[in-house]
Amino acid sequence: MKRKLPLLLVLVMVSSFLLACTPSNVTPPENTGEKDADQYLNVLLRAEPSVLDDARFMGIVDRTIFMNVLEPLTRIQDGQIVGAGAERWDTSDDGLTYTFHLRENYWSDGQPVTAQDYITALQRQADPANAFAFANDYYSIKNFEAISKGEQDVSQLGASAPDERTLVLELASVNVSLLSTTDFFPDREDIAQLHRDSLGTEADKRVYCGPFALEAWSHNSQLDLVKHEQYWNSDNVILNKVSYMIIPDSNAQLASLENGSLDYLSVSLPEYVAKFQGRDDMSETLISAGRTVMVVFNCEDSVFENTKIRLAFSLALDREALVNVITNDTATPAFGL
Repeated sequence: MKRKLPLLLVLVMVSSFLLACTPSNVTPPENTGEKDADQYLNVLLRAEPSVLDDARFMGIVDRTIFMNVLEPLTRIQDGQIVGAGAERWDTSDDGLTYTFHLRENYWSDGQPVTAQDYITALQRQADPANAFAFANDYYSIKNFEAISKGEQDVSQLGASAPDERTLVLELASVNVSLLSTTDFFPDREDIAQLHRDSLGTEADKRVYCGPFALEAWSHNSQLDLVKHEQYWNSDNVILNKVSYMIIPDSNAQLASLENGSLDYLSVSLPEYVAKFQGRDDMSETLISAGRTVMVVFNCEDSVFENTKIRLAFSLALDREALVNVITNDTATPAFGL
């Protein structure tokens, strides 16, 4: 596949107070429709995953792999919540009950994905023995918080399965952002019981139900994903293989793009942007980091504990000049969150 060069315009926070990244002109690369016979992609993973166990993982790197090898109930696609493992769902009038109707999907060992698999994942995430790092994201689910604090048994969790393809979630309080801020991945109880503490530590220490399955994991080096043929939407999965290259060092990342080991990379250093733009075998896309960058004052400092001094610094800052000098006019001044 022709290598892509997205130009990620990352703001360097020097002394700016509020700066928001927004590119002025965004033109996506033309899709020529050309395909390699093997249909593979080599992409960057900036760190080694902690563990591929959805009740014990620690960060965004792990979630990156999960989104490819597990099928959550819903996904965010083009800014919209769309069905993934769930074909559709209903919400009660009071906003406290969600009923998900699951698609026909299969694990990599051929077993069907059931509503109980999603309940198993939630119960394991609520179990205080697993010390789930993101438990508070799920506190709106009935009894999740009490279970995670050891005050109730996991059997009291507000999740039930009237049948194999129907999942019901009961909330303790209305959470209108439930599906846009929370991932609901499935888990297999038999696999979790089989591997216990080693679950998700190797490629063969779990099963998969997403568009890809993890075929091989060379720790601190590479993860190889292959197309999961029993995935419900496999006809629309174009790639046959994706290799995640674990490269923490930024210089090594740039070198890997340059020598063809990586198919695309986010680049912000001006000298490399100019260098890669001059190559005929690369194409580029301007994208936004989609975030606001700010300075946070130490309010315990004897000077900055004074609200008026902090306000004076904010008012004195020339945001337009900083945008012009630091980001070469690729960002937009922000005067509030």
